[in-house]
Amino acid sequence: MNKIISLLMTVSMVFMFAGSAVADLNDGLVTYYPFNGNANDESGNGNHGTVFGATLTQDRFGASNSAYSFDGNDFIKASASILPSTERTASLWFKADRVDNHLCQLGYGGGGVGPPGTSWFMCGNPSSFHMSSHWGSNAIEFFNNDGSVGEWFHFAVTTDSNGTKLYVNGLLKASNTTFVTNTIVAGRDLAIGVITSVVS
Repeated sequence: MNKIISLLMTVSMVFMFAGSAVADLNDGLVTYYPFNGNANDESGNGNHGTVFGATLTQDRFGASNSAYSFDGNDFIKASASILPSTERTASLWFKADRVDNHLCQLGYGGGGVGPPGTSWFMCGNPSSFHMSSHWGSNAIEFFNNDGSVGEWFHFAVTTDSNGTKLYVNGLLKASNTTFVTNTIVAGRDLAIGVITSVVS
């Protein structure tokens, strides 16, 4: 099987409140996709995903049917309406065989007609991990000369009134003073495996 991209990941989206030194995963949990044989949201909010072509595979622990593989055309779509638009943490695990087409693992929101962008994209590509909106707005980036392929990576971005921070494998890799507060989520999609879903 000739795959353009093989991306395996689990995704969780969490509100992290400013000032919390240690966060309880359930405190402010908005969506949680452990991919336990399906794309159901197990946060209790019922924001289940619909799978478009992605196939179940092994996760980082070798458990069958616990991650999804994407071939470059596949994705999972859910509603972005309940997702955070200001203070938030977005976190995911992924393993890619190739990311030479600048793959984004997660995208949601958007819909503005011009800069600044009103979306949230998390991308691990051949040279960096980055989060940004359309038109490169709200960007934060960690340049990774080793590339983001061939192994599992934990990728997390948090934003609050103190700014935005990007973590790779639990280590702070980049930070800035930008508080991303303009993500439009009402009536928009969450897309996993691509920047934005193409099926309405």
